[in-house]
Amino acid sequence: MSKEKRILKTANNALAVTSLPIPYAGGGICTWDYFKYNSEKKAAIKNWLVANQCNSIVCLIENLDPNNRFSIFRDKFGGKINRRRRDMVVDFAKEVHDSGGIFVPCIHSDANGKLVKQYEQQKIAMAVLGDMLESYWDAIIFALEGDEIFSRGEQEGVIQFLQSEVTDKPVGSHGRFDPATFPRNANFWANEFPWSPLDGDSHSVEETVAIGQWVIAESGVDTWFLEDCWNPIGEMCRRHARALVGLPGCVGVGAPLS
Repeated sequence: MSKEKRILKTANNALAVTSLPIPYAGGGICTWDYFKYNSEKKAAIKNWLVANQCNSIVCLIENLDPNNRFSIFRDKFGGKINRRRRDMVVDFAKEVHDSGGIFVPCIHSDANGKLVKQYEQQKIAMAVLGDMLESYWDAIIFALEGDEIFSRGEQEGVIQFLQSEVTDKPVGSHGRFDPATFPRNANFWANEFPWSPLDGDSHSVEETVAIGQWVIAESGVDTWFLEDCWNPIGEMCRRHARALVGLPGCVGVGAPLS
């Protein structure tokens, strides 16, 4: 698959616009954990994204974090399927796809370290996920904070398998960009800026754009500026997003544009 393969665009040719944090009940919830939530929180996420003209969503589909555990597998990664959870994931992916939105699952959370060396299980599980979701996903993020749990070589190995055996869609990874650990065969990069997203709106537009330009230049691939600021109702986060979408090589942002 071409390294220039871009995240699929919606019918109106818009880039991927989403928000990981979602205001809820005076606090916040996060789309990473969408599949762990009850129906009320899921509805809140969907309604907020639509109301704020977001056209995409990123969700974890394998998370070993004991506080937010979710898996479609009953016993082990790539093992027996939990049919109820499988159907829930597929139905939601189809819902997003059929509505013209962009569905991008993230396969691993940063709590999945014990799966790092299980390469054969990785291949089995990835093939299962491809059979489930190839008709509906628009891109795949291999891992949240991928360089924290996988070496560069491990990320590149699984990304290559996904590209050659599982999907024709773009495959990327996520994290704070580091040229030393970035998987060079990724089709795109889901970028987290080098600060706590809780402090994102204390950083200027100029600083954000300068870092965005550096990431695109150093990575050599399309970049989704996914994680910048966790104040989605704040004007500064939206100013960041509006500035970043103007960069050549930007395929998406992590805050509403208006």
